[in-house]
Amino acid sequence: MGIKLEEFWLNQDINVFFADGNQQSSFKYSDGDKTEERIYNIIKNARDLSIFSDELIEQIYDWPTEYHFSPLRHNLLRHFEFKSTDRILELGCGCGAITRQLGETGAAITAIEGSKQRAKCASSRTRDLPNVNVYCSDFQKISFDNQFNYVTLIGVLEYSTIFFSEEDPLKACLEIIKSALKPDGKLIIAIENRLGLKYFMGYSEDHGGAPFSGIQDLYTNETAKTLGKEELLVLLKQSNFENINFQYPFPDYKIPEVLFFESAFKSEKFSPSDIICQMTSRDYSRKTIPLFSENLVWPIIDSNKLISQLSNSFLVVASLNKQKEIDEQKVLGIKYTVDRKIEYNTRTEFIENDENNIIVKKKNIIISLVNNKEIKQELVTDDYYHGVNLDVQINKAIKSNNFAKFIDNINLWINYIKTNAVKEYNSDNIYYSRVLPNYIDCIPRNLIITQEGLKYIDREWVLTKEFTLFTLIMRYINMIDPDFIDLHIKGLNQNSYDKLLNYLGIPFNHVLLKEVVAVQEIIEQTFSKYRKQDRIFNHNSKQKRIIAKILNKLPSSVKDMIVRVKRVFDNMYL
Repeated sequence: MGIKLEEFWLNQDINVFFADGNQQSSFKYSDGDKTEERIYNIIKNARDLSIFSDELIEQIYDWPTEYHFSPLRHNLLRHFEFKSTDRILELGCGCGAITRQLGETGAAITAIEGSKQRAKCASSRTRDLPNVNVYCSDFQKISFDNQFNYVTLIGVLEYSTIFFSEEDPLKACLEIIKSALKPDGKLIIAIENRLGLKYFMGYSEDHGGAPFSGIQDLYTNETAKTLGKEELLVLLKQSNFENINFQYPFPDYKIPEVLFFESAFKSEKFSPSDIICQMTSRDYSRKTIPLFSENLVWPIIDSNKLISQLSNSFLVVASLNKQKEIDEQKVLGIKYTVDRKIEYNTRTEFIENDENNIIVKKKNIIISLVNNKEIKQELVTDDYYHGVNLDVQINKAIKSNNFAKFIDNINLWINYIKTNAVKEYNSDNIYYSRVLPNYIDCIPRNLIITQEGLKYIDREWVLTKEFTLFTLIMRYINMIDPDFIDLHIKGLNQNSYDKLLNYLGIPFNHVLLKEVVAVQEIIEQTFSKYRKQDRIFNHNSKQKRIIAKILNKLPSSVKDMIVRVKRVFDNMYL
């Protein structure tokens, strides 16, 4: 018989509940003492602890800080409608990133963490939330009394093989969950798929394993063990869970950008791979070069109805209640954009209606009355267009070294914006023509090739500042692989993009380069300090210091222009 939660006592110095006076954790899971002490000090010194805290976002410079402070982590559970009357048990709460999110719903949160240092972090991250209690204990030692509406296992179930001594450790873990859930309660599991595509690409197991260890079933009692979809489904059924609902976070459950539901793979009019191809899987050890391009493979997997089997991660919701819930709306997927300033962050839902037509419904995550005079966000409900993403086709041409196809697709885009985007023609040169304000984001990433021609999607932004067709083209051209351009276009004393512009018959204009920079700086005003490019750049602190030294030796005017142009090239996408 384990100890009950009410029998724990509170250490008021760190606001963590303990089961005994020893307070020494024998729990061995850790990111490293120095790393976790650093995480704790960052949290302790932060004033804003919220899930969109700029203070914490500013501290992201490596994988541990990204994992604990990234707002992308919370995309995993944003679609759950937790109520203030709910009681939620979070098992293995770590340093409190998800604990914070759950706590902000107003529900009563009981967070269990075996590591004292990590429990301190979780408690500090939620210190302003009286509805959150953090307990330091191995949850195997606790007696639960079927009192929770939800129990979460976010990246926890796979460690059962290490921390449970039973013959079937995964099933033993689920038995504890059953003892904690109310009869109509729900279990939420987030776990890697041992058959995830990134593991076939040669990426290391996320738990520190060697490449292909899960695929080849090289797990031992000393390693975490992930499962494929069918294995996980059988495990849950054997443990008497009902209404097992699989969901699919991409690129994975750790830093998800989009979440698909089973309905996404059953609709004949929906192409999940077009959205998946805009993301990149990651090897968190940063040791592996992928064996192939996943962006070329996902469409083939999609056409063979295998995305649900090869998804890198699963999010599973299961209950012990046999009564099925009825969905009022058929939501196929939800995509989040959370790397902007908080008032511009969005949730995009793909919904199939009663006529089997798909609509795209976009809304702000947080309602705000902020009004930027130069750039405006206009969120509308629009039709979904079934087809192929133009940016995917351009990248496919680059990967296959097909220059003719590359040029055909680039010209397809340029001809489209020439025809549709121009507000005021320039008779001397069409590329100096003024563009309609709501076409600022009309780049290949937001164009779908359909049977009726190109369709402009995701029309979210209106730029009130005047800008030219040249500026719009430069927003995309500068993101193309320069090595590919240099391989196919020869030219002396020209950079790659000058050569491509010349090849396309677009005269480079140094005066308009200032307009490119000015427009991009306006766009940057919508972003928070958390950018993907900055995150990757900051991983290499030595490189950052070297570049900083070089910049500091330059005249201030030259340094300023280099920094401004670098930002343009790094942050082209809205």
